Amino acid sequence: MDKLYATEDREGGLRAPDVNVPGFMREDLNVLSDEEWAQRKGEFALDEWVKTLSFH
Repeated sequence: MDKLYATEDREGGLRAPDVNVPGFMREDLNVLSDEEWAQRKGEFALDEWVKTLSFH
């Protein structure tokens, strides 16, 4: 990340206070199951989208 953006008042984010909030597991944040992701990941990749475009 560029040093100009890695500050709290920019897009680098803010420090979180330690208030004993448990973190999230990757599986809790996924919308698709691992199996569904494996089947559909092409729908979410730019290079696959470009293949479906028709340029006239």
